Amino acid sequence: MANVKQNTTQIDNHEFPGRLNLTPEMLAHSPLQTYRRSAWELAAQLSFPLKKDEAWRWVDLSELNFAELQQADGRAKTAALSPHQLKDLTKSGRSYLGNLIISPAGVVRQVDANIERAGVIFTDLNTGEKDYPELVAKLAGSVVKPEESKFAAMTAALAEDGLLLYVPKNCRLEQPLLVQILAAAGDYQAAFTHALIWLEAGASVDLELAFGSLPAGSTSQSFHSGIVEVHLDDDAVLNLTEVQEFDHQVWNITHERAQVGRNTRLTWLYGALGTHLSKNFIDIDLLGRNAEVQVKGFYLTDDSQHIDLDTQQNHLAARTTSNLLFKGAVTESSVAVWEGMIYVAPNAMQTDGYQSSRNLVLSRSAKVNAIPGLEILADDVRCSHGATVGKIDEEELFYLQARGIPLLDAEQLILEGFFGEVLELTPGEEIKEDLKSKINKKFAEVRSRREQTEVG
Repeated sequence: MANVKQNTTQIDNHEFPGRLNLTPEMLAHSPLQTYRRSAWELAAQLSFPLKKDEAWRWVDLSELNFAELQQADGRAKTAALSPHQLKDLTKSGRSYLGNLIISPAGVVRQVDANIERAGVIFTDLNTGEKDYPELVAKLAGSVVKPEESKFAAMTAALAEDGLLLYVPKNCRLEQPLLVQILAAAGDYQAAFTHALIWLEAGASVDLELAFGSLPAGSTSQSFHSGIVEVHLDDDAVLNLTEVQEFDHQVWNITHERAQVGRNTRLTWLYGALGTHLSKNFIDIDLLGRNAEVQVKGFYLTDDSQHIDLDTQQNHLAARTTSNLLFKGAVTESSVAVWEGMIYVAPNAMQTDGYQSSRNLVLSRSAKVNAIPGLEILADDVRCSHGATVGKIDEEELFYLQARGIPLLDAEQLILEGFFGEVLELTPGEEIKEDLKSKINKKFAEVRSRREQTEVG
């Protein structure tokens, strides 16, 4: 880039478009100096993924104007959230032991003093680097490697916003933690976030992780690239509820992976509602005997959205269990892709792995690709998969309409029942009702456009 500051790692625009720099301020006194610098250099060397690359074959990035993207200075935030925004975001009606809001306006943090006295660390990444440098240096890059893609390397180098959660040995939190990470929408803003989650042996926690946008009053593109690293020691229990509902001008790419130890229980609910285009890698490494993982997800797409979910269940030890179910509904001219793989290592005997994708197509122009896969290198295992794509059952619609329920109301009722199996995985009734509300709100917008078209 031209006219960069002295000592700034410089990359030619032809290799690395976009007004993005690894600045001296980002490296100064940072425990991640070596990690960031090597990741930035790796980002320059790696090619942008193309549709000919297997993992990216369903994604077209050609319309992303990367040359115009610029990263906001995350360490010079002075704007404040309005009282109305703050009240809405803190969700004061619920009982949280910690509430963390990370946005272009700054960081808002509320944490119960008792869990801090117990040794729990629950803070934003920037503060974590300053106050817990050894911990951050130990965790960053231990689960998701920068070399996984150009975007993973960029994020490793540039992320200043994000989460640090550490729960010490045998510490069991009885109430959930909430993290909301908000990116600017529009004006070609680029946001890079990095979440570090570590539960020591015997620890347990319920965590809600929400990604969204703060309106910027612009219809231009914006970009988010994120890393989520989860490390669970033996006998740990994590219930993770993750939902992204970025605005429709956001392009979103994430690399997310959990490594789980012996006798560990991970329940991961992932919901995708937002973005213009989203590519998400969600990997689970079952490293210890008797590890058990449930992953359930939902997606509802509209307009011209494109959501691509790439899941991997890696059974790397004997007697491990994984169960994955994704349910999606596509409307208007949107596209959804789910591609899953169960891998069983040669030593991972007595593995039990299952994956399923079930999809509803609610318009003629919408499309779904559901692609399950198995790679089994061990004997004495039980692994299976399935995928379905179809329309709403006409008999179900007729049954409801015959009882006086209008067509669009009938579709919404069927949709609620369709997603119900996934939402049952949530650890609390309040969270489930909140997710149902988000799904209904989005479908209501689709309904409104359909009604206007029919009237017109």
